[in-house]
Amino acid sequence: MAADTCKGITNTALFAGTVFKGIGTRPRRPRAVKIQYFAQSAGNFSTLTGGSSETTRADPLSTFNAQLGERVDRNGYFTIRSSGTLAFQLTAHTDDPILVDLQTHFGAKTAPVPGGLCWRTTRRQTVRAIVELVNGHVRVERRFRQFTAVCRELGITPRRPTG
Repeated sequence: MAADTCKGITNTALFAGTVFKGIGTRPRRPRAVKIQYFAQSAGNFSTLTGGSSETTRADPLSTFNAQLGERVDRNGYFTIRSSGTLAFQLTAHTDDPILVDLQTHFGAKTAPVPGGLCWRTTRRQTVRAIVELVNGHVRVERRFRQFTAVCRELGITPRRPTG
């Protein structure tokens, strides 16, 4: 989303084509990104912040999806329980902002575990939204097998990461 289109949105967040109402927070604005070039000649470092807006602005949704995909690779878990219920859980450090974002946007609560907090959901709609967000960002093979099984259950085509 462009920053100009975010101004009027206060009660709706868009994630991968799914609309969740009642969130009550505004989407975050894109952050400027500094591009650093390291020059070997004299050992000096030069930082460039100029250029067009495409080089200095990151897409907030794709950045969030990539960060969530990294967290899923490290400490996430997709499963289909014996009762047929889909579940997703993510364990992270207590100061990890991704937990706050998940809790804010999807409404589930966190539970304390040794070394951090665990965020769990068994709501089918929420699991579907998370699958759509991280589709194409799950790199660890074991996690990708779990992800593929959940995608098959939801009727979503899983994508391998590019690059």
